[in-house]
Amino acid sequence: RDVDGDDIRCFWATTCGSICGPVPGFTLDSDNCELVLLDTSTVLSGLYGIALEIRDFANEASTTPLSQTPVQFILDVKSTPETCSQIPMFIAPTPECGSCVSAAGTIYIGQLVARSSGPTVSITSIETVSPAGLFTSDIMPYPGGQPTDYLIEVEWEPTEVQSFLCFLARDSVGNCSPLCCVTLSSIGEFGYCGAYIVQSLNVKVKYVSSK
Repeated sequence: RDVDGDDIRCFWATTCGSICGPVPGFTLDSDNCELVLLDTSTVLSGLYGIALEIRDFANEASTTPLSQTPVQFILDVKSTPETCSQIPMFIAPTPECGSCVSAAGTIYIGQLVARSSGPTVSITSIETVSPAGLFTSDIMPYPGGQPTDYLIEVEWEPTEVQSFLCFLARDSVGNCSPLCCVTLSSIGEFGYCGAYIVQSLNVKVKYVSSK
């Protein structure tokens, strides 16, 4: 649901040229906004254009959307010996997903720390969608953790009252963590912790084994 309590659902787009419609091998769970890979035999490694529409409804029973937003992206399918559960994860002192972070009267300085799935896998990047005035360091090993832990330092000099910071981690075998978003406030007050609004539009892709 969005901040107004409207029910959010995802659909295959109908006005998007050559990439419209279902992608072979995938099914779309509209209620959970998930692309589900059911049959790996029909999906080869490569790039796939995905076109969806995200619509909000007054309630779960409604069939008439209040509004709709087109979402188009490229899905990069890769073959990897790692399982889908072996993905990077963010750990403390990283702010919790959906949380509110206060930087009242000061410059916010924090750390984003990601842990890889095992000793043979490293974190190669921690990527951010950052507000104006936010700076990030190069990625480095996390000295306070395990050999599988890596971090970047972030510094935010506020140029606006409230903004979002979103981030994800990628590892050396091509897996990435779930997208995480937090709300930053330069005055220490929050009308709402709205980072989940961004995450509610984060289309998930998962594989369901046929075995």
